Amino acid sequence: MRLLFVFVFLLGLVSCGEDKKNSSSSTSNDNKSTWTKSQKKECKDEYMDAYQELSDIEYYSLDVLYDVYNTSFEELVSCFCDLAEKKNPSYNDFYDLNDYEYWKIEDESLNLLTKDNSKINNWSTKMKKLCNKSMLMAGKKFYSRNFNKSKINCFCEGLEKEFSSYLDYCKAIEDGYITEKELGEIIKANCLP
Repeated sequence: MRLLFVFVFLLGLVSCGEDKKNSSSSTSNDNKSTWTKSQKKECKDEYMDAYQELSDIEYYSLDVLYDVYNTSFEELVSCFCDLAEKKNPSYNDFYDLNDYEYWKIEDESLNLLTKDNSKINNWSTKMKKLCNKSMLMAGKKFYSRNFNKSKINCFCEGLEKEFSSYLDYCKAIEDGYITEKELGEIIKANCLP
């Protein structure tokens, strides 16, 4: 299985614990999962291995996410593998997923873990905090600069108008769906007089 980068970050209240109990019982009854204990362990091990391959900025972004949403990588891993098993009763089917299908499970597990229902023009308080804290801390850590808090807040408000979450923005950056020029336009439209 490919080692996908576990992103973006990024979210979480420990609510997935409830979903894990429900998914475990429904998985064995409704979906008739054929995953063995060793396959469940392999899912978690491979997901954790991918974590080791993150760039500094990706690792940092997840760290901020865990802090804002009061959760951990281990909780995300468990939630991801439980959801993967629920959606793919055959481990072989899960193992053969393409990147898009894999990302959908990863994204859904982040949403389950965090219970964040942010939408375009309506980010939760925690999503706004994640955006602001990530940008401010990244400025210090990666650029040795102290960014202006009001400009960062303005930038995050601009992102809120364009993306359903800070995580969607990060995914768009990673996948090349948004360019520096487009980011500049967001800043100009929202933050410059």
